[in-house]
Amino acid sequence: MSPLPYRLRDSLLLSLLLIGLIILKLVGLLNTLDRVTHSLFPKVNPLWATVLSLSASLPSLVLYAIALLALDIRREGKVRPLTVKLALAIIINSLSTWLLKEFTRVPRPGDRNAWGLLEASRYSFPSGHTSRAFTLAYFLSKKGGLIKLLWAYATLVGIARLALSVHWFSDVIVGAVLGVWACVLTENTYRYWLPIYNNIIGRVRLLKLE
Repeated sequence: MSPLPYRLRDSLLLSLLLIGLIILKLVGLLNTLDRVTHSLFPKVNPLWATVLSLSASLPSLVLYAIALLALDIRREGKVRPLTVKLALAIIINSLSTWLLKEFTRVPRPGDRNAWGLLEASRYSFPSGHTSRAFTLAYFLSKKGGLIKLLWAYATLVGIARLALSVHWFSDVIVGAVLGVWACVLTENTYRYWLPIYNNIIGRVRLLKLE
């Protein structure tokens, strides 16, 4: 039997890892780890953590995508596939995060008053900010340069969510995996969703992908 193509293999492995972590969370096998790591962070709202959280909010990522679109049109005269993939990954990411939050309904570890201005959801699992940060780092790292800095930024966003006492450790880990999974899924299914995209959105010349 021939081996699986590496793209399919990567998607499968990430999917299995994500499903496995979700199952561990649901059956409570990560609860002890969550409590221990939560106790290690001071219950304060440092400015750096707040700024990092805001930088990975959904409105911020929408603004980043719009900025990339404007940059594409200015430099290339049309949108690039990387920008469309980022936008689609953000959509997949956000929808998956919302569904998991509503399905699992894991309460946040901190006081709601401490994070009310930063969050719209009262549920914790998984961390949407962390998943969005890893999605952003994944695609922007493909533009070349500052690769280590981008992944460091995504990791710091996860740490910031812990420092703000709005997430458990497992929320952040699953958020990171989910963010990368959304990117890999978007890339590996490109040839399947490209015709649909071009038939709908690609009717606008500037947004058409070749």
